[in-house]
Amino acid sequence: MAERRVGVAFAGGNPVEGEQQKDGFYSTPEDVTWGLLDWLETSGVLASHVPPGTPFHECCCGDGRMARILAMRHPVIATDLVDRGYGDRHGADFDMTRRAPLRSPVVVTNPPFFGAEAMLEHILDQDFLMVAMVLKTTYYNTRGHMPLFRRCPPAFNLGLTWRPDFRGLGRPVMNVNWFVWLKGNTELPRYDVIARPKLPEGIMPKIARPPKVKTVSSLKKSVPGLVDPKGRPLEGPPAPAEDLPRAA
Repeated sequence: MAERRVGVAFAGGNPVEGEQQKDGFYSTPEDVTWGLLDWLETSGVLASHVPPGTPFHECCCGDGRMARILAMRHPVIATDLVDRGYGDRHGADFDMTRRAPLRSPVVVTNPPFFGAEAMLEHILDQDFLMVAMVLKTTYYNTRGHMPLFRRCPPAFNLGLTWRPDFRGLGRPVMNVNWFVWLKGNTELPRYDVIARPKLPEGIMPKIARPPKVKTVSSLKKSVPGLVDPKGRPLEGPPAPAEDLPRAA
């Protein structure tokens, strides 16, 4: 079990503590969305591809954390397949793996990872202006995603310079990027990085840090009588060299 958890972490995934979230829902930290909006504005991509006043459709709005940040700068349409207490409309009619036409030509969302491919195929086959999705950094490191990549490559692959804490546990392990598609783009994606933004006070909740794991030195102090396999107190002197096991 420990090997699996470590392996998943090295692969950029999350060695989940317990079961995965139902429906693949992971609430998006505010700085992830804020960082994208800053980049879209400073890079000039937004001004050159999206007319002012165009609504941003957050089609997997969940609890509204991403939509609320988007709404601070742009009109927003918020929908989801599942009602988690936020959004304009919910239900099967708003399943973005098959709903047509788009409610807005601009889509910004963090889709469930298991449904991202079907959602992308559906959206990119329509008359969109810009699509931005949070996906695993390694999303395209698989043969199954090659056909869509060749047919409609993202214009930008934006690496986050921090690991977002989707679970609020204070110990994030998953690497994610923003991928941005633009209407008419056929070139391979350009790479850029997004620095972690400093949000105004009160916008992003503070995450409680996990308790520190006790070290051997702290155990010596907190567990009197702790002994080694030979029965010696750990806080005592080291074993003499002649008592140590010898190689055969």
